[in-house]
Amino acid sequence: MKKCGVIILAGGMGSRLGFQGPKGCFEISPGKTLFEVLLEKGSGEVAIMTSPRNHEATLHFLKEKGFAQVALFQQSTHEGVPDGNGGALHHFIASGVAKTWKEKGIEYIQVIPVDNPLANPWDPDVIKLLEEGYELVLKAFPRTNPDEKVGVIETNEGKLTIKEYTEISDQIKNDLKKYPAAYSGCFGIHISFLDKIMDFPLNHMPYHFVKKNVDGKECIKRERFIFDLFFLAKHFFVLIKERESFFAPIKSKEDIQELTSK
Repeated sequence: MKKCGVIILAGGMGSRLGFQGPKGCFEISPGKTLFEVLLEKGSGEVAIMTSPRNHEATLHFLKEKGFAQVALFQQSTHEGVPDGNGGALHHFIASGVAKTWKEKGIEYIQVIPVDNPLANPWDPDVIKLLEEGYELVLKAFPRTNPDEKVGVIETNEGKLTIKEYTEISDQIKNDLKKYPAAYSGCFGIHISFLDKIMDFPLNHMPYHFVKKNVDGKECIKRERFIFDLFFLAKHFFVLIKERESFFAPIKSKEDIQELTSK
């Protein structure tokens, strides 16, 4: 735990859940918010990526709940709207938190999305693989439904890439044998991987066009995704686990009902 820090990607609002605050402040069970469920799974250095839309509310919530020691940094925007999690590691470095963690002896970082309450921020299996010398460990689960809205993992010529589900061809989507693993959004890196991030400018990352609900209106946003940095890893490992053990993202009220019924 002492050598591992955690970054929680939490730039979103809870509008699709009928909640007007930061998604991380949404209660998924009586008295337990997404932030609390994740933060109470262990102890160690934690940094949360917020957005200009939810930063102050997140800061207030964390102080009120006794998590004032958690570091915060903000994602960037495009035309006044948060532009996805693609720049998370760049902004983490620019904020100075990465430097502080290095000085404290942090060697590994696990990254998780705030909307997955089953995620393990301090997964020992990920840490073990990072200790063995991998610079990036990606958690995945078996694909069972070609129409599921999840990214598809591909390794090609020693490079790790993710095909966003809105952009993949029918050939890739339907070939569960050749593309058996689904992207979970949970991964770990050795802190030295940040050196490669610093050498790769954020403006070199591609934009993806995503349909989102902003202030109650459907619109098309340009977003960058953090997985577009995975190709920089020369030594990576895709750790496949059963989805029930770590993957249950909360995207809608129906997802909460499904989670609580298990």
